[in-house]
Amino acid sequence: MVSVRIRGIYSTALTKIFLDRGFEIIQPSEIIRERFGFADEDIKEEVEPNLYVHDRMDRQGIIVRGDGIYYEEIIKVLRLILDDAIFRGSLQASLGIMHPQIQVRESSLLQMIRASNMIGERIDIEFPGLSKRRLDEIRNTVTPTVSGHHYYKACGGRISMMVDIAERML
Repeated sequence: MVSVRIRGIYSTALTKIFLDRGFEIIQPSEIIRERFGFADEDIKEEVEPNLYVHDRMDRQGIIVRGDGIYYEEIIKVLRLILDDAIFRGSLQASLGIMHPQIQVRESSLLQMIRASNMIGERIDIEFPGLSKRRLDEIRNTVTPTVSGHHYYKACGGRISMMVDIAERML
């Protein structure tokens, strides 16, 4: 079983996706504990997860770090659900080997990601518009969510705060 620690604006939707596919959520935030009904005895604070998931700096997607042998599982799950998500290994992105407009076979992508894992790299996953909408739909099955939630939360600042205010009124 793959264990994951998730933080950031996509955490509710990703937690739902990963729980539905048998992943174990490690060290959930307080809000995730509440939303998913984690009991105190289910929380494994001392356990190190296989993977760490957090927002990219620009909030347009996520970064996945950790034990590279589990990257393939994350890729498979997210590819099934998010049709337009863009997957990059950071080594390839920094060397310019993989351009976002170039489609590569999944096996080629996984080979490049495995190669980058050998030197402690990560997966960069970008969520374009359709992915954000799909993540909104998934999040809405857990908690009331305004249309465009992830699009607006990615803007940060006041716009992000306005989303929080609007959702408290739902």
